[in-house]
Amino acid sequence: MKRKRGIRIAAIVLGIFLCAYPLVAKLFEGVHIKNIIHTYESSVKEIGEEEREGLIREAQAYNSQLCHAIFSQSKLGNGKEYNQLLNPSGTGIMCSIEIPKIRVNLPVYHGVAEEILAVGIGHIEGSSLPVGGKGTHSLLTGHRGLPSSQLFTRLDELKIKDLFYIRIGNRVLAYKVTKIWVIEPEKVDQLSINAKEDRVSLITCTPYGINSHRLVVSGERVAYKEQEYLSIDSQMTSIREVIFVCLPCLMIGAVIIKYKKERKRQKCAR
Repeated sequence: MKRKRGIRIAAIVLGIFLCAYPLVAKLFEGVHIKNIIHTYESSVKEIGEEEREGLIREAQAYNSQLCHAIFSQSKLGNGKEYNQLLNPSGTGIMCSIEIPKIRVNLPVYHGVAEEILAVGIGHIEGSSLPVGGKGTHSLLTGHRGLPSSQLFTRLDELKIKDLFYIRIGNRVLAYKVTKIWVIEPEKVDQLSINAKEDRVSLITCTPYGINSHRLVVSGERVAYKEQEYLSIDSQMTSIREVIFVCLPCLMIGAVIIKYKKERKRQKCAR
C-alpha cells in the first residue's frame, strides 16, 4: 500500500514538474537574455567611441561590397571575415533588436546555427549587416513556440506601421513595418536588396506549431524619435499565448484536486 502511494506521489510530482517546466524555463531564459544584452552593451561602451565607429564603418564597407556583388553578380572581395565584423564582445553578438509592442528585446548573433536560434535571433549571412544605409536589407530570423523561450513567438501580432528598433553600438535605428507576407522556406534567400531602400526583415516559422512556411515582417528605416519610442504601449499577450500559459497551471490544479479527492476517498474507506 505504501509502495503504491509512493509511486502515486512520485507520478504527481513528475507531472507537476513537466507542466511547470515551460513557465519556469521562460522566466529563467528571460533573465538570462537580459544579462546577455547587458554584457554586450557594457562591452560596447568599454571599447570607446572611435573603435565603435570603426566597427560601423567596416560593416558599412561590407554592405557596400555586398550590394555591388549582388547587382554585378560578382563575389565579395577579400576583407574581414564575416564573423569578425560587429563582434566587439567576442561572443558573436552584433546588435540587439527591440520590438516594444510585443515586449521583445533579444540579442542578434552572426549566423543561424541551431545553438544560436535556441537563445536569440540569427542574422542570415549573405544579407546586409544591420547598420543601416541605402542599399541594405538585413535578414534576421528566430524561432517561435519554444517551450523555454518566447523569441519571435508573437511576431505575427505586428501590423503595418508598427515600429521595431535595432540597437548597435551607441546608435538606435528605427524601422517601420511596411510589408507582411508568407513565403516558402527555400525562398528566404531570395529576399533581395533594393539600392534605394534601407530595410530589415524579420523572419519566423508559420503557421504556429506547423512551421511549413515562413512569415516575413519587413520594415523600412525611419527617423528615430525617442518620444515616439517611449509612447509605444506594449500589448497584452494574445489569447493564444494566454491559453498556452494557463494550460500548465490548469493541469497542475487538476492533478492536485485529483490527489486530494483520492486522499479523501481513502480516508473515508478506512
